[in-house]
Amino acid sequence: MLKSSYQKTLVYLGLEDISAVFMLPEIGGGQDVNENGLWTSAVADFLYINFLIGLIEISSGQELLEGNDAPELLRAVYLNSSPQDRPEIWMGVQFAATKKLLDFLKSHNLLQWEAISEKVNQDFIDLIFDLYEKNEIAISSLWIKKI
Repeated sequence: MLKSSYQKTLVYLGLEDISAVFMLPEIGGGQDVNENGLWTSAVADFLYINFLIGLIEISSGQELLEGNDAPELLRAVYLNSSPQDRPEIWMGVQFAATKKLLDFLKSHNLLQWEAISEKVNQDFIDLIFDLYEKNEIAISSLWIKKI
């Protein structure tokens, strides 16, 4: 389920700018359930690793982060908040795919709305997770390493 959620969210980011509340809705019950904080942790980690390796960027609302847009600080802001207590961050900051992610999505025929509901493209997800694994410092503190 994690790989599918990551692929869907990366595809969505390639198609339009989105806020964090729309990321990884299948994990931990999404924002409505956020079972034991699992969803907020997953989103914080998703933002951190993908921002760090250059797959996503902030497209608008950066001023709402009050200078906390370095990957580590960005992760901390989302990890220590929720859409209920910081809606300006969770809904006001928009993220977009970088050219790097767009190129990956295009090369795997995933830059289309239909791709959101398709099964995992193993070649694409292997490419993405290989990038994660190559960044040992980034991945060492994330729950994603356990999959």
